[in-house]
Amino acid sequence: MYALSHGSCAPPCPWEGVLADLAPRLFASFTRADHRAKGVQYLRGLLTAPGRKSIANIARSLGDPASAQRLHHFIHDAPWDWWPVRAALARCLSDIAAPRAWVVLPLLIPRRGRQAAGVHRRFLPASGQLVNGQQAHGLWYAAGALNAPVDWHLQVPAEGRLPPGPRGTPASPDASGPVATFEAPRGFSAVPVLWDIRAHEAAGLRRALEGPQRPVMVSLSGECALRLVAPSGRSVPDAAVPVAEILAAPQAARLTTAPVAPGVRALTVRALLPRPPGEAAGPEIALYAQWRPGTYEPGEYWATTLSRTPVSELYQLTRLAAQVARDSTRTGAGTGLRDFKGRSFDGWHRHMTMASAAYAAVKLGGMSGRIPQ
Repeated sequence: MYALSHGSCAPPCPWEGVLADLAPRLFASFTRADHRAKGVQYLRGLLTAPGRKSIANIARSLGDPASAQRLHHFIHDAPWDWWPVRAALARCLSDIAAPRAWVVLPLLIPRRGRQAAGVHRRFLPASGQLVNGQQAHGLWYAAGALNAPVDWHLQVPAEGRLPPGPRGTPASPDASGPVATFEAPRGFSAVPVLWDIRAHEAAGLRRALEGPQRPVMVSLSGECALRLVAPSGRSVPDAAVPVAEILAAPQAARLTTAPVAPGVRALTVRALLPRPPGEAAGPEIALYAQWRPGTYEPGEYWATTLSRTPVSELYQLTRLAAQVARDSTRTGAGTGLRDFKGRSFDGWHRHMTMASAAYAAVKLGGMSGRIPQ
């Protein structure tokens, strides 16, 4: 057991004690001592470099500008696998406190040009704009104030092409969408996965809800359509209805309506996912919505397999997802989640792995406790 250190190191690195505790576990899969040393250097640089966390800035923050070339090789070319490091990070956090949920968040990284891995133009329904950049999704460990990303997928369009990998072979893209491949770490089968992705269409929603057998919640846009279930238990034969209209439908089968927080009410409605012609109906789900009385419409919609869970508990899960989203914006900006400017697929994943560990170090640095070894 190693105690978390707080304030034991003079600025500019107040997380030095946390790094000393984390590094042996994070880099246990590294077979070379110089890789372990560079891993600690890169983490320290992510935590101390001012401004954008480029490799040049990281090297300068370490007081050794000449180390930029070595760190560049460590991220882009060194033959270390990021998966064991991510798994070690998830285990370390889970040993401190069991997760209350795993939260999936989208991360849009604007980029110029089209040469970097996964860069493409995509339409953003929320803003109605076309944006050139990388679309990533992160899987966050979430236990309240302690949260951190522990896995990443980089979305590549079907027509997209990745640059060659660091060893001259084509890098294999992740799935065309995050829902198809994400799986929460094993050992916590009862812990829900919260897809905070504001799904607009049924196909991605089906993939999330019908994936591995664990509790799931998926945030929805008001335009996402579901099929109604009547109070009799039969599906309403009409076409799918946008969720923003379902709550006002007189034939909707409401499960429960209750206050969930001061000035906030929530309800759940029985629903089914739309199916392509000729396919049988899938399992019943619940549509959860919450709002403040007097407002024009609910502020949030979620589809969930937790149809028997009290709305008060569903509300707490949505607040957990909201906290992770807020923290990801603030802490992620300070640990380099959007700062990798290289082109390689492997380099992006290695940088994001290190940035995730730096993120965890920041969160752990604000706690008192112990990191189990």
